[in-house]
Amino acid sequence: MIQLSFREVGLLITAERYVKFAAQIIATQAIVTMAVQIQEQHRTTQRILTLIEFSTELIVLLCRVILRP
Repeated sequence: MIQLSFREVGLLITAERYVKFAAQIIATQAIVTMAVQIQEQHRTTQRILTLIEFSTELIVLLCRVILRP
């Protein structure tokens, strides 16, 4: 649990397991960073269904605006 107040940080941390301080941890391997590109593949049917769903929602909203009591 972390308690924060305005302009003053008070920490109250409860842990269920044994926690080591950061100074006690020694890295066994170097960290290597690299760029990853995610390519999303969408099926045409999903696009069509999404377009139909959007169109019906738009029609319903327009009907509500036009036919306001």
